[in-house]
Amino acid sequence: MTTSTSNLSMKLLIDTKNKKVLFAEASKDVVDFLFTLLQLPLATVIKLLTKQAAVGSLGNLYSSVENLKHIYWQPNLSKDLILNPTILINSPAISGLLPSSAAISHSKITPKLYRCSNSLGCGSSTVTSAYNSSCAMCRGRMTREANFTATAASNNDSNNNGFVKEVITYMIMDNLLIQPMSTISGITMLNQLNVKDVGVLKETVVQLGMKEGLKLLKASIESEMALTTGLRLLKASMQSKMVLTSVFLKNTKCKKVLFAEASKDVVDFLFTLLQLPLATVIKLLTKEAVVGSMGNLYSSVENLNHDYFQPKRSKDLILNPTILGSSPSISGLLPSSATNHSKITTKLYKCNYCGGTFVTDVYNSKCSTGSCSGRMTTEIYYFKGEARTVDTSGHSNNNNDNGFVKGVITYMIMDDLVIEPMSTISSITMLNRFNIKDVGVLKETVVQLGITEGLKLLKASMESQMVLTSVFLAS
Repeated sequence: MTTSTSNLSMKLLIDTKNKKVLFAEASKDVVDFLFTLLQLPLATVIKLLTKQAAVGSLGNLYSSVENLKHIYWQPNLSKDLILNPTILINSPAISGLLPSSAAISHSKITPKLYRCSNSLGCGSSTVTSAYNSSCAMCRGRMTREANFTATAASNNDSNNNGFVKEVITYMIMDNLLIQPMSTISGITMLNQLNVKDVGVLKETVVQLGMKEGLKLLKASIESEMALTTGLRLLKASMQSKMVLTSVFLKNTKCKKVLFAEASKDVVDFLFTLLQLPLATVIKLLTKEAVVGSMGNLYSSVENLNHDYFQPKRSKDLILNPTILGSSPSISGLLPSSATNHSKITTKLYKCNYCGGTFVTDVYNSKCSTGSCSGRMTTEIYYFKGEARTVDTSGHSNNNNDNGFVKGVITYMIMDDLVIEPMSTISSITMLNRFNIKDVGVLKETVVQLGITEGLKLLKASMESQMVLTSVFLAS
């Protein structure tokens, strides 16, 4: 596995006249890294790039989760589910061009998983992150706790790690379209790029470490010239059915939303956006509508022939990543079919010897139970059930106990997605901050939120600092 001190390299063909990368020649390690970006949840992207550097209003949304006091959160629910979402990667030894999970996750809280309580039935053949949900195999309840461990795979052949095969050299275009390299395809590409004078072309080898990895991540989200921008060869041009109800106050003179008054369902939905992997965002918004070069990267995974992928490694691990999170009954403002294609989604493994409480997504890794010498090879399945909270008497509680934040409170959502509990005094103070002298220009409007508005909010949160205005006052 490559580390920050053992850098990868990539050969670039540069148009010195136009100061632009035409394409790059790269090994499997670089392609594995780029494909890994599609698995990253938005919260992880913000943490890696910093809140200040993240595009749109997502940094403010992340800060709102950090700053919201624990008294507003559901009991026994950690902010870490949003701030540090855990993804089932099933991909050992991906090149180290981003800080390790230990470096980007400041929490020691590991996601809780649950097995079926029916010891006479399926017992432990399935796991879920939704406590007390119905077993996918029988009528039992998922209440027996299991421990998830992220460990390195035991595999002596490093060529079988990652996603794509080792033997092939890959061509990476400036906009992150990726395909296997050949001399003929390289010459054809020069014609497509309308290169008349090969004398202006220059071959350059660049070293890739964590610093360059972070730059490529940022450029892939913001620019259609990801290699040129990310490697600082040219300055980038930056870009900036359940129905819910929200009330917002708008300035009719400036045609701008000042802030919105919203229930827990709306806040739960916005916080859920931080858990979405980039691949899921692309799928929801469509490859054509998403900013930057990420749509092209997604298409590259789709179009790359299965012959180039590692044996038993499915494209689905990249295109449909699974997030571990106990977030039951989040409001349906995103299409469910787009975010989860199957009831049973991901393979996990338990020890072949002790059959203990630990599970992992890395096949053949060492068991974490005490002195056990077993390997994690017995297959089980993870499915995303619907959790049911229970009180001390064993009865199910109401829907206000689902989601992330408490249901009794009304929340204030600013135009740039800063969120805090609502109060009359704070709203009046907000008017002073906006320098509102004449309250007659203010108008209260009630808007309905459905899947259409949910998708618009997701897109605007990645592109704009005026999210509510762009979604609800665009016309």
